[in-house]
Amino acid sequence: MATKEEIAEWEKDWQTDKDPMFHSNGKNHLLVTHLDKMIAGRKNIKIFFPMCGKMEDMKWMYDLGHSVVGVEVADKAVKQFFSENGLTAEVEDAPAVNGKLYKTKDGRIKIYCCSIFDFNKEVEGEFDGIFDRGAYAALKVDSRPKYADILVTLMSRSCNYLLNTFQFEDDDNKPVEREYHNYTLEEINETFSKRNCFIEIVDVVAIEEHGVLDRLHLVTRKS
Repeated sequence: MATKEEIAEWEKDWQTDKDPMFHSNGKNHLLVTHLDKMIAGRKNIKIFFPMCGKMEDMKWMYDLGHSVVGVEVADKAVKQFFSENGLTAEVEDAPAVNGKLYKTKDGRIKIYCCSIFDFNKEVEGEFDGIFDRGAYAALKVDSRPKYADILVTLMSRSCNYLLNTFQFEDDDNKPVEREYHNYTLEEINETFSKRNCFIEIVDVVAIEEHGVLDRLHLVTRKS
């Protein structure tokens, strides 16, 4: 599980005048390309965004008629999401997650300001879709099993979980060992297969100037 120090570091990333380096403006290009892998032609589905920051994809899904639930530990990111998208937030205490809930008046966007490890199925039930942009790989290796436990319990039987990961490479095209983003395909496959899930690679984009492989995985339940 994430330590208090890790959580404090994530919050600190939002406390400057500039957006954190990990924040990406605009729609996620892999989600744009493979949106139907998550939506699967369904209307008005419920989508979860773990460790969401102020992802613009949440507003996009809302505009498409879906309901959105996010979790983000940094309240500044949550406030900026609402203000930058011209949305008014209703704010209330959320003791079930030791945090606060920010939501639109119609309740179709809810963002819980709390640690992802304080969130569980009892809070919002199950989801039809999940979009995880970099959250899994942002965690230290020993925190990932607990994270996966939480995410899998949130998946409905028909849930399509799109997992976007980033992996740095060295000059020989071998994964670089770093504190973060140092996952292997073997690790991620084992993590989800042990939790009764199928996992497949949907797309891989090489970002050569940064030496990064931008991967999109699809996770579904076996039963």
